[in-house]
Amino acid sequence: MLQQNFSPLEAEKIVYVEDINLAAGLTPQTTNPALLIGKITHNEQRLRIIVEHSHYASGMGWAAWVTRRPVQLDDLKDVFAGQQILIPVVTFSSSSNDPGNLKWGSADGPPVNAIQKGKKYQARIRFIGADGSEQKPFHFLLIRTTPDEPPYLVNVTQETEFAFISEWNKDK
Repeated sequence: MLQQNFSPLEAEKIVYVEDINLAAGLTPQTTNPALLIGKITHNEQRLRIIVEHSHYASGMGWAAWVTRRPVQLDDLKDVFAGQQILIPVVTFSSSSNDPGNLKWGSADGPPVNAIQKGKKYQARIRFIGADGSEQKPFHFLLIRTTPDEPPYLVNVTQETEFAFISEWNKDK
């Protein structure tokens, strides 16, 4: 599990990536139904980009959000100020015997990274610099949809005031 080596006040000040957008469900042919777009703010030797996600599960007499799971999206080396980044957050693959498989991160990731049909996901993207410090995470909600009509494959909602953000920030 990744550890955070900074105070919450420092996280508010550090900015590695700005103009962040999560483009989702753009075309039915896409292999990257959710794509992180942003601009690097300053030169950095290393920038790790990680998505942490949790889905809502229920059973007989219980319901809860499962423990967050981190998935590394990219480990960028020698990024420079002004550089545009395009990082797949969700990938899609299909074959003749599999109509479609959505995963967090790369399509060849482990089965545990699969995005299940009918599940709601809350997630955050973390940006971690070479010295281990982090910028304020980017939070969003994701729901898997159909490949037949817009939004294709996933629907993403981006907000800064989600109720789960304060819960996630408490248990750092």
